[in-house]
Amino acid sequence: MVYRNYEATQGPKEIYIAKGGRHVRSYEIDKEKYRAVVEYFLNKYF
Repeated sequence: MVYRNYEATQGPKEIYIAKGGRHVRSYEIDKEKYRAVVEYFLNKYF
């Protein structure tokens, strides 16, 4: 479903899924990388 939502979204977007990060587990699996990706996105677009 994440890919369908991603494709349906217009405007700035990026996707990050940690290896083994099924069903919103990416943060749990690799908090440091997840936070870095979110921070990069926010700094880039806001």
